[in-house]
Amino acid sequence: MRTSDVDLVVISPDFASMPFLRRIREVVALWESDLDLEVLLYTPEEFERKKEEIGIVAVAAREGVEIEL
Repeated sequence: MRTSDVDLVVISPDFASMPFLRRIREVVALWESDLDLEVLLYTPEEFERKKEEIGIVAVAAREGVEIEL
């Protein structure tokens, strides 16, 4: 039986100078839950482009819950 997972979109200008795999390593290292985590990590500019495409980013832009930190 598959457990639930968390789909997390993180948007940060700090990602601009960070290679894709490093983004993932740094965010996953902070995750302190037994739930599986699926992360999508974008700069604001990348997110603006991606949300116009078909896929999970577009769904997140329409239906997601925004949490500002």
